[in-house]
Amino acid sequence: MSQPKQVREVTTAVRQGGFVGYINQVELPRTQLRLLPGLDVCELSADPASGRLALHVEFECGWRLAPGRTASQALQVFVLDGALRAGSDRLVNHSLLHIPLGCAWPELEALVAGKALVFLDPPATGATTDGDVIVVHGNELEWKPGTLGQKLGLNLPIEVKLLWKDATTGARTWLAGLKPGDKLPWEKHSVVQEGYLIEGDDQVAESIGGEVLLGRYHAGGYFYRPPGIVHMGPLSGTESGAVWLLRAPSDIDLIIVPEP
Repeated sequence: MSQPKQVREVTTAVRQGGFVGYINQVELPRTQLRLLPGLDVCELSADPASGRLALHVEFECGWRLAPGRTASQALQVFVLDGALRAGSDRLVNHSLLHIPLGCAWPELEALVAGKALVFLDPPATGATTDGDVIVVHGNELEWKPGTLGQKLGLNLPIEVKLLWKDATTGARTWLAGLKPGDKLPWEKHSVVQEGYLIEGDDQVAESIGGEVLLGRYHAGGYFYRPPGIVHMGPLSGTESGAVWLLRAPSDIDLIIVPEP
């Protein structure tokens, strides 16, 4: 057995080896983007080379974006609170709007002031690029047991709501819920995973750079985790319960490891 890694508690954002984590959205600077004129925007993470972008935006009642754009990247909007109109659809808290690559944007209008997450994803080989704009209302879905652990014969204490999944690549966006006292094993994935904490709190351990980082997320917390980083384990857990919005760019797996 290898030597146990040192545990270091962190209270500020970490950007190391492609990992972006322990981000507190309220501490990020606000700016404006030509893509979304008239909105206060906070950049959660970005990759200028690929065009990948994760944003937190705030909108006032009456904000409007005219239709007619064609998506050069897949776009997702997840409403945190308030209300947006996308074409004829009304988006409220926990509603997801997915606009595929090459699809025309509908008119967007803020009906009630609020906040949302916006994700732009670079083109993926084999991804479904045609079809209509998709709207899913997360609050209308039922929580179901997570399936990743079941595939390994494990009954892990996590519930999920699948919001969207690409039919060919397996890319997906989903909600994950944890209850106080729930514990997960040390694990890793072979694909990227990113998350934004919508509700509650969650202490999460990450094995990066020869040590275990341990920090607590509160609502508004964000991470972007490259493949292969061992995380969670017995040091992790929530005190009040946690609801995460999670995303992965392809089929996600679960690899259980004995130690970080």
